[in-house]
Amino acid sequence: MNLEDSLSLSQFYKKKTSIIYFMKLFLSIFLLVFFSLLSIHQAKAQHAMTERGYAKMIPVTNNPKLIALHKTAPIGTSIYVKNTATGVTIQVKVISQLPDIGKNEGIIIKLSEGAFKALNPNGDTSKKFGVELTYTVY
Repeated sequence: MNLEDSLSLSQFYKKKTSIIYFMKLFLSIFLLVFFSLLSIHQAKAQHAMTERGYAKMIPVTNNPKLIALHKTAPIGTSIYVKNTATGVTIQVKVISQLPDIGKNEGIIIKLSEGAFKALNPNGDTSKKFGVELTYTVY
């Protein structure tokens, strides 16, 4: 091996090192952009929902918690429930799905006794009343 060969070999390693450096840099930038776009997409995946309809009380007595049954909101969802007649608003947590059966027809949410009385303190617990629901689905 002579001097010319060692210079070209040295230049080869320098080029190889710089190519690897730029490949790592490109990969880093690509991953940064990819995960940034992914997080933006996930943030946009939230859907604000508003529904209007009727609420009734869950036929279980002595439950002071602010909980509810809803047809489509996932269990654990926090829902703002507004009594459309009085303007009173409370926040409830969905603990289960509202069964799609005849006695629930026309009802969009069933509330615990505590939630029902907070929204409709003087109302007949066997009757339904108008509500507006606001919640976010992730």
